[in-house]
Amino acid sequence: MPSYLKEHYGIEIEERMIRLSIDESEINIFAKGKQNGEEILLVGEVVLRLDDKGKFGQLHKNVEKVKKVHPNIRIVPLIATHYAIPRMLKRAKEAHIIVVQSFEW
Repeated sequence: MPSYLKEHYGIEIEERMIRLSIDESEINIFAKGKQNGEEILLVGEVVLRLDDKGKFGQLHKNVEKVKKVHPNIRIVPLIATHYAIPRMLKRAKEAHIIVVQSFEW
């Protein structure tokens, strides 16, 4: 996934992607990186199918928890999935959420 993010979004992952726990909530994907020279945090959720808007809920909660711990760093939200239906891809794009389907990386 790091090479996909670099090629398509200009995101360079600086440390290994990890799973993290904040306030007893699991963050499926967490990584420090840079985008256009700016320090960022990648915060992601993993779902089997991105097929309804409810799948964005846990991601939003996790982004908010990370913001409390790292208030001065821009967070880039991401969903990794096996398959995303077109309607959800559109909704994610409008919300500035990166969606990476398993066949893409």
